[in-house]
Amino acid sequence: MDVTLTLPSRFRSRYFLILPLACGVVYFIHNLTFIMGGRVPPALLTHYAGIPAPTTGGTRSFMLLVKGDIAQSFLYNSMTVPYLGLMGVSALFICHNFFAHGKWRIPHGLFLAWVVALLLGWIAKFVIGPAYW
Repeated sequence: MDVTLTLPSRFRSRYFLILPLACGVVYFIHNLTFIMGGRVPPALLTHYAGIPAPTTGGTRSFMLLVKGDIAQSFLYNSMTVPYLGLMGVSALFICHNFFAHGKWRIPHGLFLAWVVALLLGWIAKFVIGPAYW
């Protein structure tokens, strides 16, 4: 069983295409504002709502991991390595299925792995505390 990334016909109207594009523009401007100020952009959810997203701290965590500071990396986002692995595996499946079958899809098990990893990441953010959001 695969999870196919397609929209039902009722969601293919221009209004349902405008919303993701508008969100992408907001995300781009938010990140650009911080990057141009020489800072790593905080997650949108953390910055505007005060709660962490499961991926909050991922960039800082990755930068610390590259520098060899594994303990600090883990504190900023304990799921950085699993997320990177899932992204790589997902990219391989998506590309394979697109070129072999013409559909953007991932196996159901990989989708469930993402759900579990994101839930664990969110739980870890609350357990570790807001000092590392």
